[in-house]
Amino acid sequence: MNIEDNNTFLLRRHKIKLFLILCKVFLMVFLTIFSFYIFWKFHIFDQSSENMNFISAILIVLIVNLIYLIFIFDIVAYFNNIIIINDTNLVILQNWLFIRENIEIIDLNQITKLNIECQWIIPNLLWYWRLIIEQQKGENRPLFFISEPHVILNHLRKKIDKINDFNRIREDNNLIEW
Repeated sequence: MNIEDNNTFLLRRHKIKLFLILCKVFLMVFLTIFSFYIFWKFHIFDQSSENMNFISAILIVLIVNLIYLIFIFDIVAYFNNIIIINDTNLVILQNWLFIRENIEIIDLNQITKLNIECQWIIPNLLWYWRLIIEQQKGENRPLFFISEPHVILNHLRKKIDKINDFNRIREDNNLIEW
C-alpha cells in the first residue's frame, strides 16, 4: 500500500508477504493435524492408556497455541514495518510486539545509488521486488517486498535530484558572495 500526501510517501510491504504468512500458518496447521493423525492411526499413542491420551491432548493444544502466536507476531510485524519518504529523509520503522522499535533514518543527501533487483519469474509477475539503497559510506540497505518499485524509485530519484539542485544553487550563491 502506497499513500502519497503532499511531499510525504508512505510504503508498506507488498500484499504477497501477508499471503506468505497465511500460507505458513495453514501449512503448520495441516502438518500438525496430519502428524497427530499418523500417530493415532499407527497406534504410536496407545489408545488404552489414558495418560498418553492426556499428554497428546496437551501437546495438540500447545502446538496450536504456538501456531496462533507465530501468526499474531507475523501479522504485527507485517503491519508495523513502514517506510516513509519525505523531502529530506528516508525513514524505516520496524516494530514488533516484544522487540524494541527500530528506527533508521537515511538522509537523502547520503544516497549515492538506487537499484531495483528482481529474481525469478514470480516476483516479476507479482511486482514485489527488492530496492537496494547504496549510501556514501559504502553501506547497502536492501528493502524487501516493495510493491510498485519503479514508482518508488522514480519518486526517490526526483527527491534526490531536487535536493542536489538546491545544494548546487546554494553553493553557486556562496561562490558569488565570495
